[in-house]
Amino acid sequence: SSVGASVTGYLAVSGNLKFGSNAVASGTDSASLGGYENSATGARSVALGTRAKAIHDGSFVFGDGTASDVSSSAANEFIVRASGGVKFYSDSGLTTGVELSAGGGSFSSVSSKLKKENFVSVDYEGVLDKVVALPIKQWNYKTQSVQDRHIGPFAEDFFESFGLGRRSDVIDYIDLHGVALASIKVSFEGDF
Repeated sequence: SSVGASVTGYLAVSGNLKFGSNAVASGTDSASLGGYENSATGARSVALGTRAKAIHDGSFVFGDGTASDVSSSAANEFIVRASGGVKFYSDSGLTTGVELSAGGGSFSSVSSKLKKENFVSVDYEGVLDKVVALPIKQWNYKTQSVQDRHIGPFAEDFFESFGLGRRSDVIDYIDLHGVALASIKVSFEGDF
């Protein structure tokens, strides 16, 4: 037999919440939802999907239908196993965003000319001059260890030099790549 229910409004639950086959929600205020053999044993942790193991406090783990465990490895971690790939859309029409393809190791950005408009020619020499003048430093984020070194420009300098993107505190990688390619192109002009 089956049981049917309809809920209107909201459902308030205090403590742990678990739904699914062989679900475990033993961490304080944890939730194990849907799927199969999920467990949320960390305090205020969430496990979704199949064989997701949220074993650290504050962790959120999603497991796809793969028949093996995917587990948190640190407190306050967000981990997803999506062996079919991951897509993040930034518009309601589901046409613009980024994708991590199945088995891939980097995000792909939508870059089709069919998705773009307002084309303007590029002054390659001007771009190269700005790149040459752009401060490039080694650094680490304040939230990271000093051993976690990076190299690159500062967003404020990049924005002031090129005026690309919407904010002066971030750099869109698609713009960083475009500037790099324009600089390379002008460096090789006449050499072919």
